[in-house]
Amino acid sequence: MQWWDGRPAQQTPIYLILPPPSPSSFPAIDLSACASGDAGWAERVQALQTWAQARAVDLRDAVWLLPFSALLPPARRALAACGGWQPRVETPATLVTQLAPALAQAEGALGGDAVTNRLQAAALLRQQAWGAAWARRDPRAFAQGV
Repeated sequence: MQWWDGRPAQQTPIYLILPPPSPSSFPAIDLSACASGDAGWAERVQALQTWAQARAVDLRDAVWLLPFSALLPPARRALAACGGWQPRVETPATLVTQLAPALAQAEGALGGDAVTNRLQAAALLRQQAWGAAWARRDPRAFAQGV
């Protein structure tokens, strides 16, 4: 496998179809006929597969960037109908959320992990006078309540 400019790749690269290094490097696929419904998507997927085969790009390593989120469902349905490995289908907004670093959590904020959230909730309750009294009075009920 090699990069788009011919250099050998050390690891499997992700081919981002944004922005192309030169206008002729990536296909311009006209999506105007696909604006509503599933009509025309099979031809667009075929154009994408032809482009990838001609350049020995594995679609599972590629990202197909679409301009609007409304185009994501019909594009994904057309790719699924063709079978085989599919590229990631993203818009600029969805791609940014996938690739951006995670936001730092505020001190003491719940983070989505059930075990950590229970530990944090128990610690917050023990900081309150009534919560500390409850934890001392009935530890099993306190543990179950948290």
